[in-house]
Amino acid sequence: MLFFVDESGKYHPASPSRYAVLAAVSLESHRARDFHWEVFRYKRALCNTLYLEFGRLGPYEIPRDFAFYKKGKAIKLGRDLSEENINEGRFVKIPGHRVPPTLSDMSDFELKGRELLNSNMVSRFPVVVEEIIKLLKIAGYYGCKVFASISTRPSGTANDRVLSIWYQRLIERINLMCEEISTTEAAILVFDETDRASDIKTLNNFWRYTFGHQRGREWRNVQAVLFADSSCTAGIELADIIAYILNAERQERDDIRILYSKVRGLHWESNNPETPLHLKYGIRIFDAPPGE
Repeated sequence: MLFFVDESGKYHPASPSRYAVLAAVSLESHRARDFHWEVFRYKRALCNTLYLEFGRLGPYEIPRDFAFYKKGKAIKLGRDLSEENINEGRFVKIPGHRVPPTLSDMSDFELKGRELLNSNMVSRFPVVVEEIIKLLKIAGYYGCKVFASISTRPSGTANDRVLSIWYQRLIERINLMCEEISTTEAAILVFDETDRASDIKTLNNFWRYTFGHQRGREWRNVQAVLFADSSCTAGIELADIIAYILNAERQERDDIRILYSKVRGLHWESNNPETPLHLKYGIRIFDAPPGE
């Protein structure tokens, strides 16, 4: 079983976000090939939808995270982005506000919650919410289950735990799901890669907790931790969207409340009546322990 993991907000005292969400999406490994192809097709259709929406705007009204390309060459936001160029060009997203290399297909962009579902984007283009509902329906069709640790920002000076409780409370429920399927069902965790130093730190902390702590040694079904580029990994893109929705709901964003209800419909629930309440559901909200 694959579990794609991404976050919205940082579980750190210095984080500007009031809440931190660590979300995971399960996917049966034998369905991964079809799922990734389905999401690729979805992204292509989404680009076409946004292209039509943006085509109704003036040259200076395009959201800053997006731009148009014409014949494989970037058209800068400004006087070059004329109505004629919009009508003849192609739409792509600019990752990180940078002009990328030549793109041959308008579906070459990454799904990011903060860019597609921020308040400004949703208010100007309500169709985005409808499109994300389609993505969540794809997740439901492929049997994806949602897990999340939602916490207030820790108040301590730094997090000195080997493995943050943010991670612990997510992974313990992932392990429980696999145990209920089979004692030999392996959980493969796939994290969004950041930079080499941060990824190595996360990996080392994970294994130190898994083999050095009594509770960690109980995670016998968690077999591997991998890191992947989110721009080309559909499962991580989905986890990013879900993490953003859960974080936005904690901030009482009414404009995407319907998306939150769809995500809740995907959350995992234990089938074992003896499972403790704090482990029974995939999504768990908690306050950071004092001093952490």
